[in-house]
Amino acid sequence: MVDKVGILSRISLFENLPALLLESIAKITTNHLVEKKEALFLEGMAGEHVFILVQGSVQVSTVKSDGKEVVLKMIKPGEMFGEVILFERDFYPATAITLKNSQLFSFKKREFLGLLEEPAFRDAFIRLIMMKLRYLTQQVQHVSTLDVVDRLFQFFKEHFGNSTTFTTGFSKKEIASAIGTTAETLSRTIRKLQDCGALTWEGKTVTLIDTEMCNKCRD
Repeated sequence: MVDKVGILSRISLFENLPALLLESIAKITTNHLVEKKEALFLEGMAGEHVFILVQGSVQVSTVKSDGKEVVLKMIKPGEMFGEVILFERDFYPATAITLKNSQLFSFKKREFLGLLEEPAFRDAFIRLIMMKLRYLTQQVQHVSTLDVVDRLFQFFKEHFGNSTTFTTGFSKKEIASAIGTTAETLSRTIRKLQDCGALTWEGKTVTLIDTEMCNKCRD
């Protein structure tokens, strides 16, 4: 049996909600098992569901006016996505596709908005939204000062914690898009990191050796 309340309590947007309010969300939440390369929603599609990744990996991307696909975010387990349809717009501004076989939760926009009609739920949720906005503002300011090496190691930290050896599960092109650089720049950075002994990268297996050495590998 899936512990919906337990999983929801670890979602950043909901983690400080009281148990009774988490149970309210759990009641409107559906569990899904989705195969690799399945589209969860497409850019421009009417927004009906918000998603939470439980296990697996999801890529959120958009297509620019010149036809080039840009990866906006690599969703990792415990993250919510598609929530923009709750308040900002009625359609999805990007496309979400599973990169691996994945487990997801979803809930309908109209049912969640129904919960917001309850004063206790609405007040608690608004407080959480304000906290998240402050955090995101701080993160944007922080990330804007990072170079490619910093962003790469931050990506490793976010997706693989403190592991020193791991299999990325992502292509270099996907990682480059996720950290806001080109595949060519990422490949060049990886070669520098390997040459200075900071890490090894064989296929999709990465071993961090001496991250202090990365200061010698910056552009």
